[in-house]
Amino acid sequence: PSHIQNFENLPAGLRALIGESFGLNDRIMQIDRAIEKPADGVIANPVAAQLAQLHTAFTASARR
Repeated sequence: PSHIQNFENLPAGLRALIGESFGLNDRIMQIDRAIEKPADGVIANPVAAQLAQLHTAFTASARR
């Protein structure tokens, strides 16, 4: 917030509020970037893995 004109002349409470709002904005930007950019690794879906096991088990038993 130091780029705000006459920032040092503002009341302390207002300066603190502005500083907190800049911090909140930074955190929101980080969350937005994390949502938009997928993780490097593939996140395993435990339900999909269980469904694949069930499919394999029932397909194998149907062939017998």
